[in-house]
Amino acid sequence: MVKHKKCDEPPAEDSSPTGNPLPTSVKGLQAGHVHHETTLDTVLHAIKESREALERKIDNLTTDLSLLRDDHRKLKETVGPHESALAVVSTVQKASSSELIDLATRLKTLEARAEGAENQARRNNIRLVGVPEGAESIAVKRTMCGRQPGIQAMDWSRKLDRMDGTEPM
Repeated sequence: MVKHKKCDEPPAEDSSPTGNPLPTSVKGLQAGHVHHETTLDTVLHAIKESREALERKIDNLTTDLSLLRDDHRKLKETVGPHESALAVVSTVQKASSSELIDLATRLKTLEARAEGAENQARRNNIRLVGVPEGAESIAVKRTMCGRQPGIQAMDWSRKLDRMDGTEPM
């Protein structure tokens, strides 16, 4: 028989599979038994401690999960009405945008009509009496300031006559 590897050799009768010699005396067997019991007790104690730690962590996670569920429920109750209000606002905004376009068009039309009326008034030579818009002249300012006391002392209960001779309303 050809032996190529060490694993082909049968183990010696007084050694363990790990290669350590097996105790052959009763005291050696008892010492090994006590050693294994101590090792098993240590391992079992460590397993028990880790199990208790895991149970505490699971309890904490369960508590956190219930708190998160409560928060989620409260948020749903809060967000629901806000979402419906937001939908109403977006609907109103869409309707308002078309109304705003209509109002802008009407404003442009009114501006054009006002400008046309102003041009027509100039062509008809109608003058509006008041302080001139570009009155930088000192003489005009002095005249207006000189007339101010007279204007303030004027009796406003009296109706003024119109230039065309018609009665005031």
